[in-house]
Amino acid sequence: MIHLTLPLPPSSNNAYINVPGKGRAPSTAHENWKLVASTIAKGQHKKAGSPILPAKKPYKLSIRVNIDHKSDIANREKLLTDMLVAAGILPDDCWVSELNIYRDRTINGVVVTAEAL
Repeated sequence: MIHLTLPLPPSSNNAYINVPGKGRAPSTAHENWKLVASTIAKGQHKKAGSPILPAKKPYKLSIRVNIDHKSDIANREKLLTDMLVAAGILPDDCWVSELNIYRDRTINGVVVTAEAL
């Protein structure tokens, strides 16, 4: 099982900007969050003994986010899972077979739990 507490990712609505002649690019907020969150995630993962989930096997995710009802909780998931896969903490997210996202005003940021099925 993997358990991480991370900063809240930006909404996917604010994660990209349009660059004339180039198309969409990550926003500054997205890039800054990814750098900070990836560093924190890697540190927590290492401190926990670097648990791994089997590659190419289904797994489930539980995500708790501390946001009010002015924001869509699902707009946070993709940036979060993409960062955790890129950081080498989670296997490819095409193997997520169960995903639960909860609004939780009692936590700081976002709490992610991943476990094999």
